[in-house]
Amino acid sequence: MLNSRLLGEEIKRIRKNKGLTQADLADGICTQATISGIESGRTFPSIDILYYLSLRLQVSMDYFLEKITYRQEQYINDTYSYINLLVKQDKFEDVLEITNYELNRETGYKDESLELFLKWQLAISSYELKRLTWEECIDQLQTLLNSNHYSIKQQFMNIRIKNSMGNVLANNEQYPQALAIFNEILNEEINMEGYHRMQLKVYFNISKLYYVMENYAQSHHYASEGIRISLKMEDLSVLGPLYVQAGQSLFRQKGKKTKILQNYHNATFIFQLYSREDHIKVVEELKQML
Repeated sequence: MLNSRLLGEEIKRIRKNKGLTQADLADGICTQATISGIESGRTFPSIDILYYLSLRLQVSMDYFLEKITYRQEQYINDTYSYINLLVKQDKFEDVLEITNYELNRETGYKDESLELFLKWQLAISSYELKRLTWEECIDQLQTLLNSNHYSIKQQFMNIRIKNSMGNVLANNEQYPQALAIFNEILNEEINMEGYHRMQLKVYFNISKLYYVMENYAQSHHYASEGIRISLKMEDLSVLGPLYVQAGQSLFRQKGKKTKILQNYHNATFIFQLYSREDHIKVVEELKQML
């Protein structure tokens, strides 16, 4: 569906480029007031008016559809990317501000998948900033999952929301519930590009959770499985942290020093590829404990 504001902006831009006044454009088609309303986004033109406007502006009807739909999609994709970057950098104040702005504005791009994404990130950022209790955060995320809208499964957003729920529960020592959610994710059968990367994050989360619970054997098992899948899929996204988890859990089990060091060396190699000096420093500190 065309956005009336964007359509109006594009008609105005083309009109001005051609040196036409609103009266020139309206002549024989509609009133100047109608053109003014269209260009301001207050009025959506009927299909016949849009057809005659396209003839006078020397563009096709398809042009408006393709041009404006592209701009909508580009804006939506940029919003996803920017918020994901802010989350990665733990800039939750910025996430909170952007999500509130996008959800509350009355005009602009409307996309149901984006709206679900924004509500998800609003809940998480509010929790991280202590604007919500962990129980309130879980309730809001569960409400999103219960919506059962088709959009919830696009980009496996339901799985990603569940992973967030598992992390919130784990951080608040609700270990059985967190494990149940993480295992539920691993048992999903989803044949979608990118899903395996989500699985790798869950293997890391489960390994980390078992480590906190002092079940080091299970922690090592899930870290090793995550490493195996990462190597098989040639995916380095979580490989460094998985090697660290494997090394730490072996250390707690009094494992062989050579195997522990090998895991730490592998982790350091991965972190060096991404210039993660902070991670490398942590690994060096772990080596000093051997």
